[in-house]
Amino acid sequence: GLLMFSLTIKAQDISGDWEGVGSNGVLYSLILGQTNTGIVGIIHAEYAVEKGNALYYDGTFKGIFNENKLVKGFDKITATNASVVCQSQGVYTYKCDGVFEYLNAEMTPTPNFGNCQGFTIQYKRTAKEDCQRRACPAPTNIITKIIDTQTTDYQSIYISWDIVEQAKNYTVLFRKEGDASWQKQLTSLNNITLSQLAANTKYDIEVRSNCENINSLPLVYTFSTPKPVQVTPVLPPPPSSVDEQVNDIAQKLDRIVKIKHKITVKSDNLKIYVWDSGTLVDGDIISLYLNDIKVIDACILLRLKREYTVHLKKGTNIITSFAHNTGLVTPNTASILIDDGFSQQKIELNCTMNESEAIQIKR
Repeated sequence: GLLMFSLTIKAQDISGDWEGVGSNGVLYSLILGQTNTGIVGIIHAEYAVEKGNALYYDGTFKGIFNENKLVKGFDKITATNASVVCQSQGVYTYKCDGVFEYLNAEMTPTPNFGNCQGFTIQYKRTAKEDCQRRACPAPTNIITKIIDTQTTDYQSIYISWDIVEQAKNYTVLFRKEGDASWQKQLTSLNNITLSQLAANTKYDIEVRSNCENINSLPLVYTFSTPKPVQVTPVLPPPPSSVDEQVNDIAQKLDRIVKIKHKITVKSDNLKIYVWDSGTLVDGDIISLYLNDIKVIDACILLRLKREYTVHLKKGTNIITSFAHNTGLVTPNTASILIDDGFSQQKIELNCTMNESEAIQIKR
């Protein structure tokens, strides 16, 4: 195996597996590793002669860096089926698209053997991703955090990762697991918030660094949004009797409350219509309470019926009219129609600023 060291000078990292074809028709391969002064490697070449026989050239390679460029290289190549030793020296260039060029090499043969020749080689990295990874590193250490409350069907998620110094910005792709298409967002920061994500759903995410003229390999990540938490309101226990219910409502409204009508219905869901059915529409305003919960707030009574829907709790329910005024003519008069889907019952409730009338409903 090849012993590799970390590069301590500023230079492009070209370590890895390379392969190329020389101008002399020879197939070359290189395994290169960094040292603290340049690169070292193992070179292998295969040369086909006229009759189909193959000569194999194996040797070593050494290159020297000057600042940020590889400027000289040295080979020592030995032919397997011929006693030939060739040493070459050339000028090299490297491009981050994965191409490594060995130019104007001069071969010096062993005395008495003359089949070394000058040539050029253009190597290409076997795995182009190596170059991509070194020139533009992918983001690392991704962290996700749900930032919405968990009581809704949709979530927002905050995602962050370590800063990549070479990156101008970052591309974030995300999709539900199994979807064919990706959604795309661009950010100049090392974090982003993704909104309107479905709850209890697995998502795929890819984050790429966008550097000068090249993008990184993706950081691939999978996360799941949590299940929505259904919050059940804690209701106080119902009073033990109708009289206690009425007293509780009276205390909350600070009014005298009297049961004027008692009715029976066949459904828990009721439609309630309110309006002013008097000969004079005089501007009466009411709020309507179902037990101690306000279900209609400050409604101005008109000739036109207004429709509302309420849901009854188990046991006895009480609907109370609360007068905000008495209009032009006392008392405040509200016409109420209760529809349980089977029948309709019309009731009138008359209220003053001190006293409210109510309807007792039994399911």
